[in-house]
Parts: sequence; structure tokens; C-alpha cells
Amino acid sequence: MSLSSPDARRYDLKDELVGFLSVFYEIYDSLDGDPEREALYEEYHSLMYRRGEWHRFEEVSSEGVRDISGCIEGIEKETSRLKLRTSSGAIKTYAFQEIKYIL
Repeated sequence: MSLSSPDARRYDLKDELVGFLSVFYEIYDSLDGDPEREALYEEYHSLMYRRGEWHRFEEVSSEGVRDISGCIEGIEKETSRLKLRTSSGAIKTYAFQEIKYIL
């Protein structure tokens, strides 16, 4: 049954999301320390597009868009944010769609 069908019972989407995330994180946390999880993480890092190479990016923020130069270092395990070393040597992290490649 679809959540949008007329005969569907009424759902509180916020409650449904909280329930889903609770189960999701419980399963995710149960993998902590699992050697397979670590192997998957390492394989993902080794296959990242343009990792370890210097390129130009567009940084998107509430202040606008600006061009920066950086090198992808990887992904933060705790937050899944992209780690980028800037030309000044600083490590910055970005959530989805906060940065994009300039091709």
C-alpha cells in the first residue's frame, strides 16, 4: 500500500522517519568493528574518483559559490562528509552538494 493512496491510513511522516532511522542506525552500529565493514570502507576509499589528485572545485555555501583548489583525502567515518585538503593545507569537510568538481 502506498503512503499516498486515498485509502491508506494516515501516517505521521516524522514518526515514520524516526522509526526507520532508529532501525537503520541500530543495524549500522551493529557492524562497528566488523572486519568486513572495515574492508568495504578501505575498498571504497581506494576507488574514489580523483582521490589524491589536485583539482579545481566549486564550493557552495550560503555566501555563494567560489572556486577553490583541493585534493580529496577521503570520507569522514563519523559523518560521511567528504574530506578535502585545500591549497593552504587546511582539511575541510563537505556534505552532499556543498562542493562539486569543475571539469
